[in-house]
Amino acid sequence: MTTCLNTKNTKGEAGIAGSRKIPSLPGLPILGNLLDPRPDRLGFLMRVNRECGDIAQFRIGPRRIVQLNSPEYVQSVLVDNDYAFFEKSPVLRQYLRPVFGNGLLSI
Repeated sequence: MTTCLNTKNTKGEAGIAGSRKIPSLPGLPILGNLLDPRPDRLGFLMRVNRECGDIAQFRIGPRRIVQLNSPEYVQSVLVDNDYAFFEKSPVLRQYLRPVFGNGLLSI
């Protein structure tokens, strides 16, 4: 069993907007955690939650994945601050708003 690396900045001080660095699941060079989810993807995600907590990151090859495990964090990203995380094209807004209304996909 590996443990999550706490990647707080060295002084333990808050970073931008009061945030701290995200705890990271250790992985292989280049591959990151690419092989970890096999054969049990759900088990892997549960392990990330168990070892790293409410917010965690891991790598799949060169891509960094951030996993949110708290309803408060999910709401903050998907609802309260969606404009900071997702950019939707005007075309996407034009066609999805009449179908879905003002929501995650169309605002």
